[in-house]
Amino acid sequence: MKQRSMPWGAALGILCLSALAGCGDSGGGTEPPPVKDTRPHSLVIVDGDGQTGTVATVLDDSLVVKVTNEAGATLSDVSVEWSVASGGGSLSPATSRTDGNGLARTAWTLGTAVGSGEVTAKVANLPPVAFTAEAEHGEAANLVATPAEIVFEAIGDTAHLGAAVEDAYGNPIPDPTISWASLDTTVATVSAGVIEAVGNGTTSVIATSGEGADTVAVRGQVSAAEDPPGEDPPGEDPPGEDPPGE
Repeated sequence: MKQRSMPWGAALGILCLSALAGCGDSGGGTEPPPVKDTRPHSLVIVDGDGQTGTVATVLDDSLVVKVTNEAGATLSDVSVEWSVASGGGSLSPATSRTDGNGLARTAWTLGTAVGSGEVTAKVANLPPVAFTAEAEHGEAANLVATPAEIVFEAIGDTAHLGAAVEDAYGNPIPDPTISWASLDTTVATVSAGVIEAVGNGTTSVIATSGEGADTVAVRGQVSAAEDPPGEDPPGEDPPGEDPPGE
């Protein structure tokens, strides 16, 4: 009797089932890797706290925070919101996202007023963390000398000059370095802010500090010496007396 052959489709199906059965593991399948907890649990400062800089300038170091989950693993692509709490200034960017190391950063440009400032970083519902910085005055930009005018009535008289110096934002500069110069030293000389009368006439004393400068008007009006009352000028006889030899 002639045997009937198995259809090729059925044979292929049997082979596939056999192959799958052979790949099975008598000990069970491989467990899938655990799913990482991506919920932020901790926000801490890494770098940039406690700096000192000049008003209206960017701090040298960026502000940096790290975000981790409950197990302490760093989290990437977490949004961090930055805001200026006090002291003024600006942040760039105002919102950043953590990188592969769980770090987020921003640059802080200080405000224009001298003093302390604070910036906070916040993630979701976690408590914010705060960075502080101290802003110092800038270079001298404005100067006002006092008094505005001095009048001398005697040679050798002296007067003390003063000057208030500020930076470009109006912050006072304590103990500034000031240069003084007289435009006409035959009328008055000046040294370390002390001006002395030398002769008649007018001049100006220039005070400079950084980009700031101002002038003090100086006038010397020294009168000729007069004879004391009751004395005759030299070479004249007292009234009522004949000249000698007459």
